[in-house]
Amino acid sequence: MSQPRGDPGRSFAGPMEAGRAPRLNGVTPTQVASFMADVGGRLIGLNARDDDERPLVVYTFDVAGKQQSFEVAVRDGAVESIAPLFPEAAHPEAELHERLGITFQTPGAP
Repeated sequence: MSQPRGDPGRSFAGPMEAGRAPRLNGVTPTQVASFMADVGGRLIGLNARDDDERPLVVYTFDVAGKQQSFEVAVRDGAVESIAPLFPEAAHPEAELHERLGITFQTPGAP
């Protein structure tokens, strides 16, 4: 397994949960973020790591005192932004863009 680019422990609000997070397939980051917001979840981490094929963005939420992480593969250098639902994501998204070149697109944008 390859190591994350940059600082592996870096997140904007705390350490990320160890282990592999479920990969989002057929579900968008906005859909997960919307569900998390509906159940009172808080975004506590947003980072990236390398997969064998491409970078992954890892979102970590706290829901009812439990941490849950989700991964989404970066496709064509872009990932859907969750900042419209979790404004605190804007800074780490911008940081990942600056550090790794990942573009965070507003949902529904071409």
